[in-house]
Amino acid sequence: MIDDPRCPVCDASEWDLIGARTYDRAAIETADEYVQKRLRVLFEIWHPGKEHVENRSLLCGRCGFVTYAPRPSAADLDRKYRFLCSLDTDENQQQITPERESQRAARLWKKMSRFVDRPGMRVLDFGGDDGRLVVPFAEHGCDCFVVDYAPQSVDQVTRLGATLDDLGEEERFDIVVCSHVIEHVADPHETLMQLRDRMTDGGAIYVEVPMEIWKQPPLHEEPVTHVNFFTVESLRTLLQRAGLQPLSVKLEDYPHPLGHRTVVVSSIARRVTGSPPPVEFSGAAGTRRLLTPPFTTRLQRALLRPQDLPRAAWHQVKRRMSQ
Repeated sequence: MIDDPRCPVCDASEWDLIGARTYDRAAIETADEYVQKRLRVLFEIWHPGKEHVENRSLLCGRCGFVTYAPRPSAADLDRKYRFLCSLDTDENQQQITPERESQRAARLWKKMSRFVDRPGMRVLDFGGDDGRLVVPFAEHGCDCFVVDYAPQSVDQVTRLGATLDDLGEEERFDIVVCSHVIEHVADPHETLMQLRDRMTDGGAIYVEVPMEIWKQPPLHEEPVTHVNFFTVESLRTLLQRAGLQPLSVKLEDYPHPLGHRTVVVSSIARRVTGSPPPVEFSGAAGTRRLLTPPFTTRLQRALLRPQDLPRAAWHQVKRRMSQ
């Protein structure tokens, strides 16, 4: 575990402490199955012998990225996945229905179909489990591949290996999908650089992450599933530092595969030849607005899901009446 990390987005060490949470080993006994497994990682794999672990939530002053410390290293995360794989199949997979996955796949195709301009284009789903997210690309004549630890892929998608290191040196792709992956990894900058190097000139990449910074630091019930917490600004900075030209980076309403709705940062970028695009370091002001949102920021978020506005307005009226 790394007690004094550098920012994995911009490589700065300008951290501001924005919160802390203490986790207790005793909570394993009363947690649900999902949280229980991850608390076991925290206390059996990352901090063996400890009864309490305090995580400090850190905000990067240079780019607005948020993480926590002590932060797991790549080796720690590898031990995490090996431990979880030694347990039973993840219980969430039993709750994900084909209808929900088809909805997500159709949403991705709608976003990226404009880049499919000829038959036989090569599409890589990085970290996409069995590759089901890129099935619409296969149905439209693309050659689709997946890289993931999952041992099998769906019929229309070819599994190339567990990691990018398993690919042949000559493998290149016209479109890359990296959906809900980099919030889990030790070095998101290195991950995107490796994906960029696997893209054809002018190739397109879709990167999506959960947006979990809202009104409080993202110190969740368990600190094992996600280790990176992005904003629009910090994800844009990450893309630029990886040598990618962002075409769009924005907040969106998201149909989570477990059935609920949430907010994500979605982005589309291209691999450019020649000089890399200039990097924009936006500072921490945008993230601080998410932690203590003014009215305009709350309204912008509410507009992501207009159907919820009447209910939200009624709650605001009741709150004011009770004061």
